[in-house]
Amino acid sequence: MSRWENGETIPNTETLKLLSGFFDVSINTLLGSPRQLICQCCGMPLDDSTISKEPDGTFNEEYCKWCYTDGKFTYDNIDDLIAFCVEHMSNENWSAEQVRGYMADMLPKLNHWKTQEKIK
Repeated sequence: MSRWENGETIPNTETLKLLSGFFDVSINTLLGSPRQLICQCCGMPLDDSTISKEPDGTFNEEYCKWCYTDGKFTYDNIDDLIAFCVEHMSNENWSAEQVRGYMADMLPKLNHWKTQEKIK
């Protein structure tokens, strides 16, 4: 541990997984948050309070807890997610059409939707 704290080494993947579970924080957090995580389904920025977990309780740093819960995806249809976002994100500063256009442009670039496209 002291070698890690002094920057001489980093723990291996299995040690990081164990520490993540013990402290209930993501591996990204353990490593000092070197990258900004975003949900690969909806595009929302992620932190330890919004990152999804697998059924065994381990963090899944790819998705938010609203898009992926207990090993299952909430959205398998991009149009359903866009409709949900339009309903909840549009306001006096951002019209429904602006939200729809933004989401329609951004979502297909995320891993979940790229994978869905390959399956078709």
